[in-house]
This record gives sequence, structure tokens and C-alpha cells, in this order.
Amino acid sequence: MDYYIVYNGDVPVGVTGIYSYHEYPETAWLGWFGILEKYRNNGLGGTTLDKTIELAQKKGYTDFRLYTDEFAKDAHRLYESRGLGKELYDNSDDKDNFIDAKIFIYSKSLDNKPVKKWDNKILGLKEQSNEEHN
Repeated sequence: MDYYIVYNGDVPVGVTGIYSYHEYPETAWLGWFGILEKYRNNGLGGTTLDKTIELAQKKGYTDFRLYTDEFAKDAHRLYESRGLGKELYDNSDDKDNFIDAKIFIYSKSLDNKPVKKWDNKILGLKEQSNEEHN
């Protein structure tokens, strides 16, 4: 896992990062990503996402992915504006018991080959949620 603080001048305004699953070492996943509300809607989020994708590519990953819930509408628009494809994640074996929301995975190829769909492979959301709530 690699995480970075996003600055606007000398002011820390956000965070971004990438990580990977041992089972899928070719795929970079967007870690915690966010820009403080008062610094949004000025291109900083898009620039940060672009730089994060660029960093994943430089590190040798072939795919870039992230997951988010259905309620992050502004984030959906940002991801789609950067060419990330969207698919519904509905793996019943990985159902989060605490959040009743649709989960989407966004994906982008980093090697100019067509990106393969995630196709509902286990993400570990159920396990993560159970750990957070215990």
C-alpha cells in the first residue's frame, strides 16, 4: 500500500493511494481517495486521479480499478470522465452485512489492451466490514 497526501500549495487538501491484492498482483486498486469539500470542483480531484493512475502505470500495473457505492454520484462522474469502465459488483458470497447499497467497480487498462471485467471475483468486502464492526 502506498498513500499520498494531496497539497494545494502548502495546504494538505486530500489523500490518494494505491494497493494490490496478493491474488491479483497485476491490478492496482485506488486506496483512500478524497479531496476536502471546499477544494472540490476546481479540477484538483481529476488531476489527483490522473496522477494516481500514472503512478500505478509507472509501477508496472496493467490494470487500475476501484470500487465505490451507488451514492457517490460525483465520484462516478469523475471516474467516467477519466475513461474508467463501470460494472456492478454483486458477489453474494461477499455481501456486506452493514451496508445495503449497490457496489460498482470501475476499471481501466494501463497497457493499451482491453481491460478485463472484474466479473464478481471476491474483493473481501464482507471480511473488511466485519473487522471494522467488531
